[in-house]
Amino acid sequence: MSQRLHEPLPARWTVVLGSYNPGDRRWSISAVGPHPGRGELSVYVTGFGADELEAVRDLDARLRGERSEGPRKLDELRVRLRCAYLDGAETWAQQNSGVLFGRTSSGV
Repeated sequence: MSQRLHEPLPARWTVVLGSYNPGDRRWSISAVGPHPGRGELSVYVTGFGADELEAVRDLDARLRGERSEGPRKLDELRVRLRCAYLDGAETWAQQNSGVLFGRTSSGV
């Protein structure tokens, strides 16, 4: 597993010791890029999982550029929230002004 973990790392990157966060009950493990120079911060890429192995797999997927479940679920959540907002706005408009988006209550 160690070789597979270091394989996707760009040159001069290192893996940081993993840690467990009891608040959200998940493990995290990070890879750190080389120090870019004075006044700059290194780049960190972090993988998360229910156990250490899952966190390593998530880090591997992120380093390889594959999307993990996190961003995909976030995109789905944004779409659902936008639809709910528009539905609520349309309902409010109907109740308060009798106007649908782009139409009047007479259907024109």
